[in-house]
Amino acid sequence: NEGKYGYIAGHTMLDICGRILPKAKAVVAYGTTARIARSAMRKLRDKGIKAGLIRPITLWPFPNAPIQAAATHAKCFLTVEMSMGQMVDDVRLAVNGAKPVHFFGRTGGVIPTPDEVLAAIVALNEKVGE
Repeated sequence: NEGKYGYIAGHTMLDICGRILPKAKAVVAYGTTARIARSAMRKLRDKGIKAGLIRPITLWPFPNAPIQAAATHAKCFLTVEMSMGQMVDDVRLAVNGAKPVHFFGRTGGVIPTPDEVLAAIVALNEKVGE
């Protein structure tokens, strides 16, 4: 199993939409919520808020290395999920306390809108500052 894990970890697909600039908010989302978050990111440009999207294509094995790399210069992380926050734990483990990790989620089949995700990022920006 260790060989299989190593192979998969080396071939895990990840999409980083835009660069995670220094002091930017790193938004981590997968699946449907990643597409919603990407729509919110377009609207952020108009507000002058620096943020980038990290979109894991697979969650096992979790793409720790790109998250750890982003933690060297991102201001904080926001996970966007349609769950109770299962991925937020993986992001916290990858960040290893280097930066704060926040959570925005919906459950029960409720799909967040781009405006709700945008509002969560704007609120986070106000909380942590530029």
